[in-house]
Amino acid sequence: MIIHWTIFLPAVILLLIPVTLFHGPKVRYRGISHDWRTVWPNAFDLGLHTIDFGRAVLGAWLLVDSLSRGPATGVMRHSILITHAGVLIAAVILQITFRAKPDTVHAPFTFVAGLVLGFYPPSIAAYALLLAVIAALGTKAPSVFFPVLGLALAAVGTVFVKKLMLNLAVGALVVILPWLWSLLFRREMMASYRARRASDDSISKSPSRS
Repeated sequence: MIIHWTIFLPAVILLLIPVTLFHGPKVRYRGISHDWRTVWPNAFDLGLHTIDFGRAVLGAWLLVDSLSRGPATGVMRHSILITHAGVLIAAVILQITFRAKPDTVHAPFTFVAGLVLGFYPPSIAAYALLLAVIAALGTKAPSVFFPVLGLALAAVGTVFVKKLMLNLAVGALVVILPWLWSLLFRREMMASYRARRASDDSISKSPSRS
């Protein structure tokens, strides 16, 4: 494996910085199992979500371009895939971890969507994301977005590019990870939004367990 460091290092920096470090005093959190009809507009208005999406797209795209094949035998033939998996898994874990809220999991919707769009061909990414969004909206359960996206990515990718099975398996694990982490460690998934009024404090602190 040949690493193009001038591309690889910016990719790693873009992907591994936890977005929650930049959540200021106007950012609030709410469990995604709650009714979000009055909160979603404020969630879309939080500029960090757009930044999160953009850096994930660019970071994943740079990560793919930063590695190329070199002479290798045995397990080293999969060194690119192993490096991709390590960086992407570490990136998602850093995005879902709250320092201020240790018993919860941050739901990185835009970051995960950006990873898919940056890492996979547009045809695969677009179909998988569309299916995941439809499932989340149809069931009115935002957490469904992550497992459905993983399954859709594997299914759609298998139809379009049958030679990338290992890459699809890694991608499916990466996008399911926030939901899986929440399930295994029994932590509530929280989404961030911009506070508009004082009552938002009570909303963000309301206790719940899914």
